[in-house]
Formats: sequence, structure tokens, C-alpha cells
Amino acid sequence: MITLYGFGRIHRKMLGHGRDLRAQQALEETGLPYVVPP
Repeated sequence: MITLYGFGRIHRKMLGHGRDLRAQQALEETGLPYVVPP
């Protein structure tokens, strides 16, 4: 299981542009199991 850490607070203009989002998209496309901690 992969743990994906990202930003909890992000400026509204940056939504969808963070590198953590790219990693999450890659995990979803490959079907690898992951969790995002609270």
C-alpha cells in the first residue's frame, strides 16, 4: 500500500496544479492501491 502525502491547504488558484495531484492521477491510472492520510 502506498501512502500519498499532499497539501491540506492550497491557494484556490493552485487547485489542480499541484504535483501531489499528478502522483494521485498516476496511481489511479495504474490501479495501484494507495491511501491519503487525514
